[in-house]
Amino acid sequence: MIQRWTNRRYRSNLHRVVDDSGRERYSIPFFHVGNPDYEVRFIPICLREGDVLLYPPIKVEEHLQTMYRKTYA
Repeated sequence: MIQRWTNRRYRSNLHRVVDDSGRERYSIPFFHVGNPDYEVRFIPICLREGDVLLYPPIKVEEHLQTMYRKTYA
């Protein structure tokens, strides 16, 4: 969602865990997505004069569903 908020000024990182220690490791991810009804729209300070708006407003739930479809299709 950071890409939407910042009109791609900041990009989301690829999430991955690489264990090259040779030992057993436990990873416990925590994801907080917020209110599903919240509307995600660009932060005005991130849109400079002459920039094109790259993302229309979207609800958090819609965004997550779209991302899940891309990931698990």
